[in-house]
Amino acid sequence: MKYLLLYFQKNWEMAILAATIILLLFIVLPFFVSGTTLDEIMGSGKAALKRESALSKNSFAFLDDGAPALELERDPFKLTVKAPEPPKPKPAPPKTEPKPVEKPKEPPKKAPAPEPEQPAKGPVRPQVVFQYVPGVIAFTFQQMNSTGKTVAIISAQSKGTQPQNYTVGVGEEVNGAIIQSISDETLIVQDAQKRRVAIPIGSKRQLWMRIKKE
Repeated sequence: MKYLLLYFQKNWEMAILAATIILLLFIVLPFFVSGTTLDEIMGSGKAALKRESALSKNSFAFLDDGAPALELERDPFKLTVKAPEPPKPKPAPPKTEPKPVEKPKEPPKKAPAPEPEQPAKGPVRPQVVFQYVPGVIAFTFQQMNSTGKTVAIISAQSKGTQPQNYTVGVGEEVNGAIIQSISDETLIVQDAQKRRVAIPIGSKRQLWMRIKKE
């Protein structure tokens, strides 16, 4: 017995397969002995499972009193939906005759405007013509005038003329040369050609002047 248990422990898969085959033989063998086929076995099972419906006509036979059944004019479970009627065509709008197009009226012609009166011609003034010539400005002295404004005393001479003395302040012009600044030491001048010239006190510098052309 001990050796048999040891054999089953080592070969347990073979033992399970042998037990399964023996069990199937015990189940199937009686049907072959009695001569019953598999279709008969399945048919008998279907017959046993077939039952009468609880909602069949015979289930409500006790309610039938012999009177003829009423026939309904319309099946209550059948819905009938009427097709929608096609829309009626809209009436055509009344025809309107087009209004005649009026031609635009021509605007009245304007009378010609009177010619403006020409001003009376006065005496023709001679046109002043300037010329640029070289010149010299000397910075002589710097002081304050009676109004408290700083002024410079200069000597200006253009080509072909005699030197002349001037007392000028900032912004004043002498022969096209403009005084820009005055200090104790230097006079700043912009000449007629818009060049900036610095003249120390007691000195003179050449620059461009603008004088009338004779």
